[in-house]
Amino acid sequence: MNLFIKKTLTFCLFLLVLISLRFWILPYYYGNDIYASKIAYFEKTKTPFNTVLFGSSRLYRQLNPRIIDSITTDYNIKTFNFASPATFYPESTYLYENFIEENDSKKIKYAIIELQHLELFKNNAKTIKGNYWNTTSNMSHCISLINDSHYSKKKKNRLKKTILLSFIYRVLDFTSIKDFFKTKNTFNNNNNNGYYSLQQEVADKTSNLESILEYYKKFNLDISNYKKLVQTAKLRDNLDVSKLTVNNSHLKHLIQIIKLSKEKGIDVIYVLPPKLNLEYYKALLPIVNLLPKNNIIDLSSYKDHTNLYGKDASFDFYHLNNKGSRLFSIVVGEKLLANLNKAK
Repeated sequence: MNLFIKKTLTFCLFLLVLISLRFWILPYYYGNDIYASKIAYFEKTKTPFNTVLFGSSRLYRQLNPRIIDSITTDYNIKTFNFASPATFYPESTYLYENFIEENDSKKIKYAIIELQHLELFKNNAKTIKGNYWNTTSNMSHCISLINDSHYSKKKKNRLKKTILLSFIYRVLDFTSIKDFFKTKNTFNNNNNNGYYSLQQEVADKTSNLESILEYYKKFNLDISNYKKLVQTAKLRDNLDVSKLTVNNSHLKHLIQIIKLSKEKGIDVIYVLPPKLNLEYYKALLPIVNLLPKNNIIDLSSYKDHTNLYGKDASFDFYHLNNKGSRLFSIVVGEKLLANLNKAK
């Protein structure tokens, strides 16, 4: 019996060493191929970037650094877009927080981060992309965030099981080392700033063309899809935010990021994009109202930003086309300029 216990303890110790060694070898972004290729370019380029963007495809595809830079020329702003597809909260903030810790953040002055709702999908929990960011602290934060949410008890339990499953796979999946050194999907860097619109990718006929066009056709072939989008946006405008639940765990984390960034000389601006579903608006609008005004850009209102919801500005259910991206980028650039002028 004692021999069995000793062997078990020895095995557990050996496993713990292997797990620790794996996380020591792998970079913090090992599960996000697009971000990995962007950071590799960013670290080699001689362009003096001083502003960074983090988020999902809603910034990757829609926030054009060239437009932001053209609006803020008096301040010599140089923007790089680190956003990548399906990079949701808290993966996006995990990448940003590690970025400012591991890179020379002294040259970065501004960070524009997509304001996102917690998104957990059971099917993704088993994938490296769906679990590499799920550290002990992130798992703990997600559980607190779920507890503070307005969800039903049943949904809370389901989400907790998903985050726990993701954490377990992160710890035990040793294929991550082998996969990291395989040939990766890389972003198209024709723009030299991390931005890649959906229309541009369609024109380039990449390997993602089929899935991109699938969503494009579903949205554009049936006018009722556009009408549903507008209806949701109008419902968002009619929400009584004072009666909605504030997720204090989420709010606390966002403010913590603002303070941490400020200590490093970086001003953070969160952006709430258009074309979200109503559940996301219910979760995020109470937070928008409590964030410092200089740290938030809310572009989700149909009344205030009708042009961003126009059929001629839409690519699919969730994304803007080139025209919409230009309008989106102009508003964000003008807000950044206003902040720069205030700080003079």
